[in-house]
Amino acid sequence: KPYIRGANSGVYIRTADEEGDPIEELIYHNDIYVVNRIVDVDLGEAVVIRLHLPQDGVREFTVPLTAVTSREEFRKQMSMQGVAVTKMDKLMTYMTTWINELQATTKADKARTQFGWTNDRHEAFVVGNQEISRNGVKSNPPSQATAGLMNAFKPKGSLEEWKEVANFYNREGFELHQYMVATSFGSPLMSLMPVACSGFHVHSKDTGLGKTTAMYVGASVWGNPKQLVVEAKDTRNSVMLRGEVYKNLPLYIDELTNGKGQQLSDLVYQLSSGKQRNRMSGNSNTERTRGEPWSLLSVSTGNTSVIERISTIKNAPKAEAARLLEKKAVKLFASF
Repeated sequence: KPYIRGANSGVYIRTADEEGDPIEELIYHNDIYVVNRIVDVDLGEAVVIRLHLPQDGVREFTVPLTAVTSREEFRKQMSMQGVAVTKMDKLMTYMTTWINELQATTKADKARTQFGWTNDRHEAFVVGNQEISRNGVKSNPPSQATAGLMNAFKPKGSLEEWKEVANFYNREGFELHQYMVATSFGSPLMSLMPVACSGFHVHSKDTGLGKTTAMYVGASVWGNPKQLVVEAKDTRNSVMLRGEVYKNLPLYIDELTNGKGQQLSDLVYQLSSGKQRNRMSGNSNTERTRGEPWSLLSVSTGNTSVIERISTIKNAPKAEAARLLEKKAVKLFASF
């Protein structure tokens, strides 16, 4: 039966020689094991695997059960996560032994495909690999939708250092920047409001006014701002996918400068609708599974007004103007 002998000892299989004496065979030199079973809306039943790497630390990833039972798919999944092993069949036996044990003793968890509140009663809040409630904190395994963002929510630095940086805006004249930072704290409260999204666009032809910096400070409340802030050069579908995954976390979009009138109009409408467009799945002739509608605060930046840009294709974009608040940023003093 495969087993781990001790911390950071690797994976072994115990067999016996011709005389019945036990023999230990090392099949993988790092600790790797199945943490739990999950049901993913996209993958079906899957397992969360935890890998201990001596230089990179602990890594968790999700593998569909269909891959665990297919030698080539299993090899591909393991290689993608940095598991280099020659005794693939024995490692598969080890993994299936873990899974069979968990199926006999535990119930599969539901894989969260979105962050934010888990239900309308606000009983728990999901952020990164944690599901937080008044009863404590439990693990939130990565799903296919959230796996790519899990590393963005790893804590870094200290609260005191963050407050020292954020306190830069605690002065008269920086109300615009204060609002941008405060949206990070207000976004989870949007689920209590009758609107899906409150959009705010900050624009200025001048650079160096701190628009993007204030956005990064707001995003840093939750994680790595370089990963959490969406760039406008991404496709509209990818931006809206982030909105769906964030659900109640703030959606920051940097540099809408090059957006065309029709694209910006569609973006404003979709943000306020609170849900993705209906699209077909890339793998089959079926509709893509959509998540629950989002309720969040969104902030975007650019060198031009979104409403003015939409005005190039519409005489009076009153509907868009009613859905998006805009503010022009101005230079406060020469040294800023």
